[in-house]
Amino acid sequence: MVGIIQRLKFTLPFYTLRTLYNAFILPHLNYGAIVWAGGYRTPLLPINLLQKAVRIIAGTHFLASSSNLFCDLKLLTLTDLYSLQLGVFIYRHHNHSLPIAFNNYFVSTAMVHSHNTKGRSNLCIP
Repeated sequence: MVGIIQRLKFTLPFYTLRTLYNAFILPHLNYGAIVWAGGYRTPLLPINLLQKAVRIIAGTHFLASSSNLFCDLKLLTLTDLYSLQLGVFIYRHHNHSLPIAFNNYFVSTAMVHSHNTKGRSNLCIP
């Protein structure tokens, strides 16, 4: 998909290339990211390199820094996608809108020990 975007960069405007990125690359990054994107950074390096297709969309040099490009193009990095999905998961757990299998997945720290600490409302895995 990155190769297709590379070939089309001279014929299509950047907003169409961004739409292609959102249609063809982003779903692969989103699928199961809450499970696999929270691991070590080394295995994620090839995926991060593929996500640097934003350089092609923006029309910058292939060695240019891409951190500002994600912001300019209103796209999320892999780390941001993971944080977003994790936040949505915790929100849904807090509001009991997850499947029943996740009901007892987390417990509050107050249930683990009886100390009155400022983190007693934090969640932990039993």
